[in-house]
Amino acid sequence: MSHKKIGLPFPAPNKIRASDVLAIPLGCGWFGYARALNGVFLEVLDFVSEGLSTFTVVCSHDRRFYIQYYEPYSVSPWIYLGKKPFESPDSAWGPPTWFGTERFHIIDRGQTRRVEQSETVGVVKSQLRHPDAIVDSIVEEFGLDIPLTMRDRLPGKDTSQPT
Repeated sequence: MSHKKIGLPFPAPNKIRASDVLAIPLGCGWFGYARALNGVFLEVLDFVSEGLSTFTVVCSHDRRFYIQYYEPYSVSPWIYLGKKPFESPDSAWGPPTWFGTERFHIIDRGQTRRVEQSETVGVVKSQLRHPDAIVDSIVEEFGLDIPLTMRDRLPGKDTSQPT
């Protein structure tokens, strides 16, 4: 059985757990940072660094934005830094999201309920993002000058060209 080791990539997919703090390689030696929440959310922290930063420094930063994610099926591109407990049970969850085309549902704190389309107004649409898209979101949010061709990518998937 593989176990998470601080400073190393997650040992396999489906190893990320709520409260895990992770470093996300962005490319050109830059890193973004996030903490896993319950469900499929990361809270991306308000901090990027050139070179890998320490757990203590990373944890001193607050959330900048939420993003939904899924883990790749092969290898994890993210580095495990440790666990940071949540301040309260409510802080372990991302915001409510909705999904559907003809029948609409809202997911909130792990519970799904059917709603009318009008109830989805002002609620974020659910959108799971591939790790490569998370890299792009962080690079763009922080205005980093990392060209698409130099961004950290999972092997076997060419995402260097915009779609």
